[in-house]
Amino acid sequence: MPKMKSKGAVKKRFRMTKSGKLKASRPKRGHQHAIKDAKAKRGKRRPLIVEGAWARLLTRMLGAAEMVRVTYGAPRRQKKIRWFKAARGGFGGRSKMWRIVREHMMRAWAYGTRDRRQRKRHFRRLWVIRINAATRMRGMNYSTFIDGLKKAGIDLNRKQLSELAIHDPRAFDALVNEARSARV
Repeated sequence: MPKMKSKGAVKKRFRMTKSGKLKASRPKRGHQHAIKDAKAKRGKRRPLIVEGAWARLLTRMLGAAEMVRVTYGAPRRQKKIRWFKAARGGFGGRSKMWRIVREHMMRAWAYGTRDRRQRKRHFRRLWVIRINAATRMRGMNYSTFIDGLKKAGIDLNRKQLSELAIHDPRAFDALVNEARSARV
């Protein structure tokens, strides 16, 4: 069974009598001066005794208030140590002060997630620029070259094509000729 949490609302509204009954102040009593009849006043002053299942539940809640206060000292310290370890190398408070470390790392992780996706886009742009430059040197532009390769059935990705254009110009010349003949 999980730990019962202390219920402040129960502690405020209910008291245990010496005989073991649960006593509550009567709700919706209103102002005493509004009631003219003395008997009605006495009835409203009388406390409400809670019995049955509700009494058992409320007794358990009242008893839970006597439990030891739970602190999260060690886990909290370990969590902070993990964050400070991740923030090493930061300038000034970005590696030393808890609030600033937390802000800094949250932002850093968000930027990291964004930039891992952007890096893929940037590399593809670079490869396209390199292929375009190499094909223009051979009298063709990028889009017609890619179209010719597709029609010739040559399945090379842009990274491989840019590497060929830089490191193996003869092979790239052959690819350009293949693309040109496939488009005709």
